Amino acid sequence: RQIADLDFGVIAAGPGQAGSVTILPGLSDARYRGGARQACSASNECPTPHFASFEVSGEASRAYTIAAPTSVVLGGEESGNSGLTVRVDAIALRSVSRPDAGPAGRLDPAGRDRFDLGGTLRLPAETAPARYRVSIPVIVTYS
Repeated sequence: RQIADLDFGVIAAGPGQAGSVTILPGLSDARYRGGARQACSASNECPTPHFASFEVSGEASRAYTIAAPTSVVLGGEESGNSGLTVRVDAIALRSVSRPDAGPAGRLDPAGRDRFDLGGTLRLPAETAPARYRVSIPVIVTYS
């Protein structure tokens, strides 16, 4: 069950320089590169960027794996900027139970676990400020 979308916040890219914003699973900070920058003003709210989060439940102590796309493309209104297409790639997964196991986890004795998903948003130069958030489809398979 999805708890939160992957949310990059309100972002813009300056003139003449494309940029990217990376949010790693399990970490609370966003990393801005190139011309990308947080673009909050008095006229728009400034949501805190955060990774996506999911709950998993099932048979106690059961192992599971997670499948997710390596990248997604957002276009038009979905991207936060009508007429603009952007890519989210370098999608990474991290479970609470097995943080170093990549896309794998194990349910606790109560049959629960959580995993987080992060990625990198790529913006072309001269991108106007807009909020970028994305729901990324995942599949959980029990071992």
